[in-house]
Amino acid sequence: MNPQDLTALITASTALIAAVGAIVHSASTRKMITPAMVTTEVAAQGVFARLLSRFVPPPIRRKVPKPAALVTMYDSVNWQGLRRGTDVALYICGRYAAPNTPAMKARFRTITWICVCAKHPEANALDIEKFDATPADVPQWTHDHVAHYGPHARSRLYCNLGTWPAVKAEVASLPLALRSTVRYWVAHPTGKAHVVPGSSATQWGWAAGYDTSTALGDFT
Repeated sequence: MNPQDLTALITASTALIAAVGAIVHSASTRKMITPAMVTTEVAAQGVFARLLSRFVPPPIRRKVPKPAALVTMYDSVNWQGLRRGTDVALYICGRYAAPNTPAMKARFRTITWICVCAKHPEANALDIEKFDATPADVPQWTHDHVAHYGPHARSRLYCNLGTWPAVKAEVASLPLALRSTVRYWVAHPTGKAHVVPGSSATQWGWAAGYDTSTALGDFT
């Protein structure tokens, strides 16, 4: 049915219901209303509703996206001290390197492997701080990391708030395809769980033996 015919149907049906209703209510004022009149009015309304439902599409129900789940992640220079079955970040190189073995993968729920020297594109994160990688290492490591994992890689960059602007400046020099893979992991040790706006993970807890981070679902 075209829009003109649908409009005509609605107009005619509305007029019919109004007419029947007027008769019923007019009779009611004269105390002449009968059960048959009420039944007729209700039936007319029902016919109109059924006709309308055939030609008017139902309302679109839009799915409201669920907020990204938060993940608590632990990192340490002593991986043996981290609790089994948790989400952890371990070093893939350097003096605190942990063994990247099937047994290690079975020990923890997820492992984010950290590179401190910018020479391991297979790592999941680059550690940018004093004595480790520098902001200048970001472009090459990100390029190599994406080349290793493909366009759906997540190039996680760890730094503190003070170094973050320099890191972001290096990221800004990258092509869009590489920039879109970057996830910031920022150190902000307030002692309370939070995620710094603009980051995908925040290391907020520094304790004896391990550090604690809260990460958004797009980080892990």
